[in-house]
Amino acid sequence: MTVSCADSGGVRRGSRLRRWRHVPVLSLALLAIVCVISSAGPLLPFVDPVSGSLGTALKPPVWLDGGSWAYVFGTDQLGRDVLSRLIAGGRITLLIAVSGVLASAVTGTAIGLVAGYFGHWVDAMLMRITDATLAIPLLVLGLALATSLGPGIANVVIVVTAVTWAYFARLVRGEVLHVRGREYVIAAQIAGIPQIRILTRHVLPNVLSPILVMASLQVGNTIILASSLSFLGLGVREPDAEWGLMLANARDYTSLMPHLVVIPAVALGLLVLASNLVGDWLRDRFDPELDHLKQ
Repeated sequence: MTVSCADSGGVRRGSRLRRWRHVPVLSLALLAIVCVISSAGPLLPFVDPVSGSLGTALKPPVWLDGGSWAYVFGTDQLGRDVLSRLIAGGRITLLIAVSGVLASAVTGTAIGLVAGYFGHWVDAMLMRITDATLAIPLLVLGLALATSLGPGIANVVIVVTAVTWAYFARLVRGEVLHVRGREYVIAAQIAGIPQIRILTRHVLPNVLSPILVMASLQVGNTIILASSLSFLGLGVREPDAEWGLMLANARDYTSLMPHLVVIPAVALGLLVLASNLVGDWLRDRFDPELDHLKQ
């Protein structure tokens, strides 16, 4: 049975269409909007997020009686504009998420490459450290480290890196175990190519896809961890704005001004949900064992 060029072209186009059919457009759009607005926040004509006046404290949002367009989302207990702080908090949240995931990915990938490629006692030692890290609940380990280091944006990034690198190390180590026995790796070893070059030029490029998927899935966990630390007073400090810190400051005003809790909570939930949906899509997109889900 023969297949014409037109038929094969139609099959390829149909395959491409099926491949992109499940793209989470809304999630990608939400992430893009948050990134653009948060990054451009200092250039936008909004009120200073750290300054306020007690004379304008606890103003309702514009859709409630007494609200005004001067404070679209109202003001907090110190008279600071909630919308401005929401945008500034998004910028800090994204900074912590991107920096923390990037640092943990680099650290975990390096450890996983070394453990999986060299094996023997190196693998045993590094994986036992990894297993010990994974055995401790994420939030418990994060709280212990944050208490030791103290609050601050830089310290939150360090905490995120310290508690999430093990996920990357375990993943990369498993991928390297499959790759190191391939013909091109063995040929490079026989040719006398330095080990570091084999790792960076022949092994690492073949494990980048699962690393990308893991990084996208860890963004949501990182955001939740950073916000939890700020909510407990161990993360971002005043007067900086962060969504978990906004929730902590609004606890005493839940019944009086519920929007102070609802607005950052909804923003946090939507951002985590969008990042998780994008991560799930990337996993389905790059995992060949899940091709049946793309049909």
